Amino acid sequence: MKQEYTITILTENQVSLISKIDIILARRKIKTESVTIHFEPIENLYKFSIVLIDGEIIIKNLVLQIRKTIGIIDVFASMRNEVIENEIALFKICFKKREIDFQIEKIVEKYKAKTILITKDFTVFEVSGRSEQLKHLVQELRNCNLIEFVKSGRISITKSNRENVLIYSN
Repeated sequence: MKQEYTITILTENQVSLISKIDIILARRKIKTESVTIHFEPIENLYKFSIVLIDGEIIIKNLVLQIRKTIGIIDVFASMRNEVIENEIALFKICFKKREIDFQIEKIVEKYKAKTILITKDFTVFEVSGRSEQLKHLVQELRNCNLIEFVKSGRISITKSNRENVLIYSN
């Protein structure tokens, strides 16, 4: 049965690793939901977080293959219920400060949106939350003069005191 997994990859700074990982995913025809890469100053490493939806055996084999790639320090998979996740989204809505629509105001309060910019033509809001929350918010704002929408990739940490929640060893 297909489930959502977050593959976490720890590496040193190597430019070619992004393309190597992309090739591995493409060869296996695995659809990527989200990719986030950031520097981990605590461990002085780069951390890739890749969200995939597939079966456990495919994910296990993928983790084993990525682990064999030169430059990879560690790789592990976590199921969705094993991580705390968040995404950030920006919404540009067409309305003026003095003309705030009651419906938009209600939606903004409901999702605890933070106002980033107010101009004479539009307002930009920032919202953070789970993927589903942001999808619902987009649906609600489609009827409210939504001009533009962009969201980050998922960031996550494991619920375990060990980062390696679902490790597949050789």
